[in-house]
Amino acid sequence: MKSLVSFFVAVACADVVSSVPMGKHHHGGFEWSKNEIVFGFGDSYTFTQGQYGLTNYSWNTFQNLDKHGQVIVKEDPIILNAVSVHNCSINDDEQITYEFKTSAGLPSKCKHSLYNIAFAGADIDPTKTTLHHNFSIDYVTQIDQWFKYVKPAVHYESSKTLAASFIGINDVSDTSKWTNVSFPDFFDGLIASVFDGLERLHGAGIESFLILNVPPVDKAPGGGGKPALTTNIATYNSILSNYTMTFAKNHTESNVFFVDTNMIFNSILANASSYGFKNTTGYCPEYDAPDFNTNYTAYGCLAPYEYFWYNTGHVTYPVHKLLADQISDMLNSGTTVNK
Repeated sequence: MKSLVSFFVAVACADVVSSVPMGKHHHGGFEWSKNEIVFGFGDSYTFTQGQYGLTNYSWNTFQNLDKHGQVIVKEDPIILNAVSVHNCSINDDEQITYEFKTSAGLPSKCKHSLYNIAFAGADIDPTKTTLHHNFSIDYVTQIDQWFKYVKPAVHYESSKTLAASFIGINDVSDTSKWTNVSFPDFFDGLIASVFDGLERLHGAGIESFLILNVPPVDKAPGGGGKPALTTNIATYNSILSNYTMTFAKNHTESNVFFVDTNMIFNSILANASSYGFKNTTGYCPEYDAPDFNTNYTAYGCLAPYEYFWYNTGHVTYPVHKLLADQISDMLNSGTTVNK
């Protein structure tokens, strides 16, 4: 599905191709207007399609070489609107970075350069759960890919860089039928893996972090109102919140933003009509038809933007836009959990 749509400011790193990104710690408040780069990690709610990515799953496979034999990173164009919300829109990461307003598509052409390592279908740690797809690139591996491929290629300044982490949806969903596990302990171990990754990024000089919790996918058409999934989400989100507060407390020099997507989505659902949504429980079965966006009436469906849910588990582009707007407000106001 789509990612966050507006991480803001002009890009200066395009001219420093050969620079090695050793960020300097600049203590002080976060200024979104001066932020230059966003590094994204997550699953289908976060991924953006790239020319050198796996179609429908990622921005980059890091397998393609340029004429010098170097892995292509900075020159991998983001394909406009090619995310899980189909042709009609943009996701959260694209909206926050304003990628959806550019035509060239190169990460450096976004108002805030977007290097999105997220992979649709990702879970957190393959040592703790079976991969959602046997080809999924999990969160732990995404962090490894950042260090191996992105960090050497992209110049960044600590004070002008944001790392966005949106993960856990597949983990809570895929394990909701388990009956032989203590979920508080299990999710604690999974989330520990997430923050191991964030600690590594912090050690690499990144000092601003955006952390999002799991939205109410139990209310999605594919969630089926399953009580176990509802409980899983609440447990996971509670532990994630505690880890976020501890991380912020341990890194007072950093800027840690926490986005309660669960609360935001539930608020939108509770006031759906005021946002223009006419259907909050179903979706059009022909959502993936090539002409769906312009010919939806032929399928007996509402307009795409009148649905809250895009398919069995993802939301439509207006929902991503509403989420992105709230995230943008948070970043602009500098509302961190530790300041």
